[in-house]
Amino acid sequence: MKRLQRVRPASAHSPRLRDAAAVLPLLGLFAWMPPVIGLFAGSGRVLGIPLIVAWLFGVWLALIVLAMWFSRRLAAGADDPGPEDATPPERGDAADLPDR
Repeated sequence: MKRLQRVRPASAHSPRLRDAAAVLPLLGLFAWMPPVIGLFAGSGRVLGIPLIVAWLFGVWLALIVLAMWFSRRLAAGADDPGPEDATPPERGDAADLPDR
C-alpha cells in the first residue's frame, strides 16, 4: 500500500539554500575588502558618481535584495510541513461511510 505524502518544493528546506544564505554576509565582506575596493578606486564615474561610491552602494543594495529573497524563500519553506509531518489518509470501513 502506497503512503501519500505531501510534496514540498525542493528548495524550501534545501540545505544548499540555507548554506547560500549563510555565505551571503561573507560574500559582502569580501566585496568590501581593500583589495577588491581598490579595483574601483580609479577616476571612473557612473552617472556622475565616483566608481567606488557606486560599487559600495551597489553591493549594499544587492546584499539587501538577496537577503530579502533568501528570507522569504526560507520562511515559505518553514510553513510547509515536510514529509515526516504528513499523515496518510485514514481508510475507514464501509460502515463508517455516511448514508447518501
